[in-house]
Formats: sequence, structure tokens, C-alpha cells
Amino acid sequence: MDNIYAVIMAGGRGERFWPLSTEERPKPYLCLFGEKTLFQATVERISSFIPEERIFPALSRQHLAKALE
Repeated sequence: MDNIYAVIMAGGRGERFWPLSTEERPKPYLCLFGEKTLFQATVERISSFIPEERIFPALSRQHLAKALE
């Protein structure tokens, strides 16, 4: 498992869950199922078998601050 990496798609235009999601806060950064965002829940779920240093989010520069939260 030393060569397994994860790429998380964490961006969007905020159209699918509008009006909850917006271009500034797309679906991955919404708390839809509890107190964690979808992005946080995904990182937590896969970090049980992939180290965090091998988990890479794919996002736009516009969403970097939200992802770092």
C-alpha cells in the first residue's frame, strides 16, 4: 500500500445544491450529514488507510482557503 495515493475532487460551481451551495462555497464545503463538511468527512474516511501526506485535493485557487479550514 506504499504506492497508493488519493485525489479528492473538491471544487465546483455551486449549482447542484443551490441555494445551499454557491460558487464561493460549493458542495464539498457544506455540512450536509452532521458537523463535518463533505470534504472533511472524505479525508477522515480515507485517512484510515492512506496517510494524509498522500491525499491530494483537486480544487481551484478560489477554494484553497476553504479547503485549508
